[in-house]
Amino acid sequence: MSELPSLTVAGDLSRIHQVITRALQVAIQQCQFFETKTLTTDGGGLQCYITALLQLLDSHHQIEDDLIFPYFQQKIPTLPVAEMERQHQALVPLLERLAGLLPTFDQSPTATIPWTTIAETLIEIEALWEPHYQLEEAHLNEGNISQVIDSAEQERLCHLYAEASKHHITADYLVLPFILYNLPLPERQVMAQAFPPQVTEKLIPGEWYSQWQVMSPYLLT
Repeated sequence: MSELPSLTVAGDLSRIHQVITRALQVAIQQCQFFETKTLTTDGGGLQCYITALLQLLDSHHQIEDDLIFPYFQQKIPTLPVAEMERQHQALVPLLERLAGLLPTFDQSPTATIPWTTIAETLIEIEALWEPHYQLEEAHLNEGNISQVIDSAEQERLCHLYAEASKHHITADYLVLPFILYNLPLPERQVMAQAFPPQVTEKLIPGEWYSQWQVMSPYLLT
């Protein structure tokens, strides 16, 4: 078996961006599908999927604001941090609105979910998301980052960011499988290196499985 590529900051950023981009597309499509049905819920699968998306977006942006942007602003003075942070702030009210539209997990399973309004909100988020991640990748790419830090520092930072993200995620049993299984297999295998083996080899396929498997129709499993 060939050795997996090493973790890099730009690679991990790109993979998280891929996850969010795909998840927005899937969530919009599925919400629009449920608009046309008389069913009130899908058994919680899409609700869990969108909940994981929300938590990932929030965690990802907090890690960028708190750790990634300050660190690389010192290394890459041309990094447009103010603009990227402004883009984050523009997304906040939409994410808060989306969170308010989702019923909590302890509500009745027959609670009506406003799929049409959720789809409209996701479309607004997607419109802001695309130029945002493209701006980040134009500056925080492999070429620019490799000029200012070495491979050992890149791997250290990847593990640091993965560890720090836990402080912003309450449903890790949803979010970590959500990250991995919104990626095609080759990218999934590289991304998995950022997580402890306990998570990828035991918790996701074992203890957590019954909690996240309801999202399976929307994942690349």
